[in-house]
Amino acid sequence: MLEPEPERTILQSIFKNVKDFINNIIHIITGKKENNELDNLAVDSKFELNDKVAREIMVSSKDAFLIDVNENIDTILDDISIINYSKIPVYEEYVDNIIGVLHVKDLMIEARKEGFKNIDIRKILHKPCFIPETKNVSELFNSIDSQNDNLFILIDEYGAFSGIVSMEDLICEIKGITYDKSDLHHDKIKKIDDNNFMVKGVLSVSDFNEIFNVNIEEGDYDTLNGYIINQLGKIPNENEDIQINLGKLILKLIRINKRRIEDIQISIL
Repeated sequence: MLEPEPERTILQSIFKNVKDFINNIIHIITGKKENNELDNLAVDSKFELNDKVAREIMVSSKDAFLIDVNENIDTILDDISIINYSKIPVYEEYVDNIIGVLHVKDLMIEARKEGFKNIDIRKILHKPCFIPETKNVSELFNSIDSQNDNLFILIDEYGAFSGIVSMEDLICEIKGITYDKSDLHHDKIKKIDDNNFMVKGVLSVSDFNEIFNVNIEEGDYDTLNGYIINQLGKIPNENEDIQINLGKLILKLIRINKRRIEDIQISIL
């Protein structure tokens, strides 16, 4: 008897094909099912996508959340506890050396069997799905049906790790779909009070601009983490007390982890 593939996600197991899978994700994102010709056209026409390549919708390597396979398990668990990702790229020694993808669900299952202290991360890694960063988005979307994963590792022309593309990134490129950004980014913004918010460094600059009504100029960065590092000209140390004035906003760095700014407090003046 053939064993079921452990890599298949819960959603993919429930829905019989990609069309049903996408229809239901659209329902989750928009809060409504396809029930008119325009909505159906967006899905039935081979999920008509914008003429873009993967590089244009990726989270860049410098902004992606990664795990060092040799990191202490307590540190890994601390990092995972404050983010909301189900699949995380894992590297060894240097970030260009992606050795697998960790499914948080598998980590929890393994911990239940072996105990957190006895987990061997390598044993539960999924094979990374490497693709060229120039791959067409529509081709990438169509390849989901034959892939065991829905997190793609992008490689540039020199073979270096350039970024990641997730299912959410692809869904947001489907023509005709509108959604409330707060639904997708509520996990990256936490309201403290009317004038103070806690924001994740991985929040995109474009969404930050829209949500807080500011205008951070485009640059060689995609996320708030990248913008702040660009402004400082360095990666801040973990114990540094840093504030950045941004018009009517004050950005205070709350949590810094290695090469990444994890949490930023936003205060409205």
